[in-house]
Amino acid sequence: MPLHQVAARDDALKNITNINMSSHHIYSYTGYLPAVEVGSTLLTPTPPPGTQPHTAPTTELLVATDIIRKLERGPTAQGPSTDTHSAPSALDGILSAAHRAQADAFAALLVARLQPATLYATWVESHAFRTYTRAAYGRDLPLPLSFIVPWGIRRAVLTHDFRGAYGKAVGDAVYGDAAMAYAAFAAQMDAVQGDYLFGEEPSSVDALLYGHLVYHLVSPVMPPELRDKVG
Repeated sequence: MPLHQVAARDDALKNITNINMSSHHIYSYTGYLPAVEVGSTLLTPTPPPGTQPHTAPTTELLVATDIIRKLERGPTAQGPSTDTHSAPSALDGILSAAHRAQADAFAALLVARLQPATLYATWVESHAFRTYTRAAYGRDLPLPLSFIVPWGIRRAVLTHDFRGAYGKAVGDAVYGDAAMAYAAFAAQMDAVQGDYLFGEEPSSVDALLYGHLVYHLVSPVMPPELRDKVG
């Protein structure tokens, strides 16, 4: 999913970037997925201090966001990109000051409501993990790593107290929050009467949203009730 976010941003600017598919971070030049090379420059991600190890899916999402921000600042930008909208970027330059503030709010909504649904469905739901996730993450690893690595990633995700945050009916609450977030994004698009959140041109938030949309729509781990909301 993080690869979809980076690719969507790249496509929005009509850039052509060679994308080499990799099934595991150990095959990446940077040690992280996704990884992007622009010309002779390899964008090295800078996850915020204190994040989980590079094998954690939460870090993959942070890396995708960091790469998008570096692409916005230019292909040679390698320092931490902590300030997203202090100056208009290549993709967000069309936005007014008010829309840039809205973009920050929508990005926060995406992290708070859509990201937990993605992580919960992929790593916490037992049937989905055993049937799909473990096989996908372990298929290119030798035994016993093909079992140990996916289970280790799952344990990292489970350090988040979903039950404490959402109560006993965790799944219903997580997917309900995601559905409400999608309703907010849809209402924004209806209000501007465009194909994107702020009109006829995409923003960096559209790229981040696209990654979740595609994953929630086509991934077999997603529950039908959330897939129907996206569809």
